[in-house]
Amino acid sequence: MTAAIFARREGAQTILLEKHTELRGSTGLSIGSITATGTPHQRQAGIVDDPQAHPAPSSTKRTADWLWRWAGATRPAAPAEARRRARW
Repeated sequence: MTAAIFARREGAQTILLEKHTELRGSTGLSIGSITATGTPHQRQAGIVDDPQAHPAPSSTKRTADWLWRWAGATRPAAPAEARRRARW
């Protein structure tokens, strides 16, 4: 869905197919987030991050535990930042 949106912005003709009655993408099946490290946004905010600090994708339980800890630690700031983060 994101690729279609950005491609269309650049002038490409796109077709977006959704099997459900509403547009929802994979967010309907997941928490709708990604983890990234060393991004320009992090550097601008003074956040130093290291890919080695993130759990390996193959360690499912460990990853889930880590994500829940992260979500709990960041939840209070999320609503205030949601509009800025979702501007794209």
